[in-house]
Amino acid sequence: MQERTLYIVTSQRDIDSMNIFKLPFPSILVLTSEVKLQETSVRQFNGTVLHSAMDPFCLYNNLSEILSCYSSWENRFRILELESASCQQLIDKGAEMLGCQLAFVSSGYSVRSFSAKGEKSSSFMDELTKVGYLASPYMDMVLEARKAAEFEDSTLTIPCMDGTSIVVSSISYHLKNIGYLLFVSHDVESMYRILNFSSILGSALRNQLTTGTSIINYSGNSAFQSMVSDLIELKIENMDEIKTRLEIMNLKLKKIYLILLVEFDSVPLSPAPINFIVNQLERLIPNSIVTTYLDDIVIWCQQAQFDRCSFDQEAVTGLLRKYGARIGISNPSKHYLFMNTFYLQCKSAIKFGKNFTADSNKLIYYYEEFRLMDIIDMCSVNFRTKYNHGNLIYLCDPAILWLVHYDRKHNTNLADVLYAYLMNDCNSTKTAKQLNLHRNTMLYKIDKIESLVNHSLSDGTFRLNLMFSYLAIKYLQDYKKIDPWEIKFN
Repeated sequence: MQERTLYIVTSQRDIDSMNIFKLPFPSILVLTSEVKLQETSVRQFNGTVLHSAMDPFCLYNNLSEILSCYSSWENRFRILELESASCQQLIDKGAEMLGCQLAFVSSGYSVRSFSAKGEKSSSFMDELTKVGYLASPYMDMVLEARKAAEFEDSTLTIPCMDGTSIVVSSISYHLKNIGYLLFVSHDVESMYRILNFSSILGSALRNQLTTGTSIINYSGNSAFQSMVSDLIELKIENMDEIKTRLEIMNLKLKKIYLILLVEFDSVPLSPAPINFIVNQLERLIPNSIVTTYLDDIVIWCQQAQFDRCSFDQEAVTGLLRKYGARIGISNPSKHYLFMNTFYLQCKSAIKFGKNFTADSNKLIYYYEEFRLMDIIDMCSVNFRTKYNHGNLIYLCDPAILWLVHYDRKHNTNLADVLYAYLMNDCNSTKTAKQLNLHRNTMLYKIDKIESLVNHSLSDGTFRLNLMFSYLAIKYLQDYKKIDPWEIKFN
């Protein structure tokens, strides 16, 4: 219930002497039967006027009892809120106190929490919980009611064919919608309870959702942000829901897309103005829709073909450097439901890019450059489970182990030279230029390597094994920060 000033007027003299238009807003005037107020004054009064046939003493006692009961009822919920209850606990308590079914949905009308603790249900709520999101024809009903509403965040009352009504209450934060509360109302009395309680529950959910997040000030497309969050968190299971949400947003996406993820360093170089950064990224990266997820910025980049994302990397790098951030770029795809996979690809690209990129000025990492390292990382988890230790050198080709051992003993870098040679398609001229070596020196090193491993590098399978084995050792040394020759069983 909103905080209001309550006036009980028991005599005509009192009402005649009052200037009701100067009362604080919002106010409630309760008039006993002896008190008359002109109809024009009632219409112009910026508050609520109630008439009562009770005598003043009974009226005062009844109102005191009602307010005391309501206060006690509200306090029980406030105690739960102070105990840092989850969204589901708040919804369960709200449904129990109101005696009706209650759902909390995202700004894209996908179910986040639902409680059936209320005794009565409705066809609207049954369909919502069955599908997991608001679909036709109920979505059409909500959209029509939203269009007819005076304000965008107005509370809606939607009558249903089964005789119930659905109350839709918007939850906003910094003028941005972050979700809706849906209540089932069966009569006028329950409607009043719901309308009073919706602001209390909405406030509690808003506090629960926004506490501890650092990018909540972003004021972009909340419906698209909600869809991206649900895709990442695997809360959307079919394309029909995605199509419905896109229709609500009046948004048409190309079939092929890829994800760019902006991740900020734990200690940023300067405070990050999220809205400014988002606007700059939308300007610098063509065909992109930019939103946020947790502490990161997510960029949905639309592609015409399965190509690399093309943009002004120098300008984007300058923006990233200024605010202490990096970008990971996923593989392109046409499968929207697998966005979680591409989000994790971006995370892996950043994780390995920071550890295995020699150029400290490079802040943009493509997953394709670190795909093998990610595979080795996943292999490492399974390896420990299967073999009861984490030493991946037992998966490596013995030839690379011997070469690394030789380097450690003679203080040489033949393993690094070999990997560069293999990455350059065994082109000695190109490799020599990359490593700043004379071509004859390069040829000598390759001959030395072939004699040590006792195998020709013309064998394609052997080359593949050497590359994988080299990366497995680099993974242990440079990422895990352990010496593979000193790992013991544990």
